[in-house]
Amino acid sequence: MANDDLAAQEAHEQPQSASEWAELYEIGREHIRHEDGLVNHRTTWFLVFQGLLFTAALNVVANLLPKTPPLASTYNDHLLAAVTTLGLLGIAGSLVAYLSVRAAYAKMIEVQEWWGKQCVKHDTFPVLSGTGGFTKFGHHFTAADMFLALGLAWAFLLAVLFHAARCAA
Repeated sequence: MANDDLAAQEAHEQPQSASEWAELYEIGREHIRHEDGLVNHRTTWFLVFQGLLFTAALNVVANLLPKTPPLASTYNDHLLAAVTTLGLLGIAGSLVAYLSVRAAYAKMIEVQEWWGKQCVKHDTFPVLSGTGGFTKFGHHFTAADMFLALGLAWAFLLAVLFHAARCAA
């Protein structure tokens, strides 16, 4: 549902009958279901993407380790470039997933606030959804923060690899 639908509902008079209230409630619930589905799909695809990148990066790192005589330095440079590319893709994917899931959570909060305005005179319906996450240290943590944690894991992996490459040189 678009913002225009919510704005149009706000512009109308308050519903009078129970069926009108039920219709408004269903509009809000359907919007929450939609956003929740987006979070679910984005999270699933993000985890698949990250799993593939981590697997590829670890395979490249395994090839960086010399097994018999030392590998040629150009070969190592190419492998390091490959891991760097995978790491940057991982960080970028984490950031995109974080922003898109945060946007879905923001929309859910907007719909909940809209319902709160509608429901001032009629409180027989339950809340549209839970708050999703928890607040600690002034920040509302949600599942989206997992994406930032994985982005930091990629940054750490890159830092370790660059440090190891510098020490080996």
